[in-house]
Amino acid sequence: MKSTFREYGVIAALIIVSVSGYLLFSQNKEDILAYSLDVLGTKLVALIDDDSAKMRVSVAFDRFQQQVMNQEVSSEQVELIAANVLNLSHSGARLSPEEAELVLTMKPESFASSLPAPSSSPLPPTARSMPDSPEPVVVNYPANLTRLGENLEAMFQFSSTVEGQNNTATRFIRFESDDQGIHVIVDPELEKEFRSGTFWPATDKLDKKKMVRWKKELEKDIEKRSEWFESEAMKLANLEHTEGQNLERSARIKLLTQLRHLQSMGISANADSVSLSLEIANIVSSVQAEIESVIVSSRAISVVRSDSLGSRRQ
Repeated sequence: MKSTFREYGVIAALIIVSVSGYLLFSQNKEDILAYSLDVLGTKLVALIDDDSAKMRVSVAFDRFQQQVMNQEVSSEQVELIAANVLNLSHSGARLSPEEAELVLTMKPESFASSLPAPSSSPLPPTARSMPDSPEPVVVNYPANLTRLGENLEAMFQFSSTVEGQNNTATRFIRFESDDQGIHVIVDPELEKEFRSGTFWPATDKLDKKKMVRWKKELEKDIEKRSEWFESEAMKLANLEHTEGQNLERSARIKLLTQLRHLQSMGISANADSVSLSLEIANIVSSVQAEIESVIVSSRAISVVRSDSLGSRRQ
């Protein structure tokens, strides 16, 4: 009988240990994600200068964080936003509260064109990176709290390592997120440092997770894209206050201006897709056509008035 009770006691103890272990694992799983989201929020708020604006963005991020913890936001969207915030942070960008809030609305499928597109348009320089081997790197990121938290933690650890050791190194890296998840693109110019003990173990963790890609002349590519997007932003900004704009198109132009400006500072999304470029080209050509029409009409009216005055004098 005593032996039986002893066996029951051992079984009960094992059950308690198992349940405790499960609860501890669940708690740690949420702690990793909560910690990573806190880091993300801190980095985003740090991009704002004004204290009152910081509070506004902090409230917006708290709302976003709660949605993530409730699994109302996809892991793909969170990783895209994280990549964008890291790029903005490394570029030394300063944001308005509206721009920061726009960053939080970014989705992988955001900003698809809703207007008729012209037949052709200038497109941004390509920046899509290739894996460092001929075979495609296949990484599956299940939409669960554990994997998402671990991915963000690995990226933030690497980002902090780079910033802490060598600020110039930020010119040779870029963060992106696509259908294979969040990853870092590294210029081979940085490979020696990347493989050194200075950057380890942050780089080791990324390598094991297959979250590293290599791209030659990345720094030049980043500069080229930044210049292109900034010129697009300036082009759109000049249209914002054009006379005769309807409210809907004016609001869309303002949004696209903010978006292109953010892209010039490092954000990445489907916002640099062909459809968006075509939409912007369509808006620009449409407004320019309207302006030219007004000019032609004004000249015609001037000619008519001039002819009328001339006939009266005669």
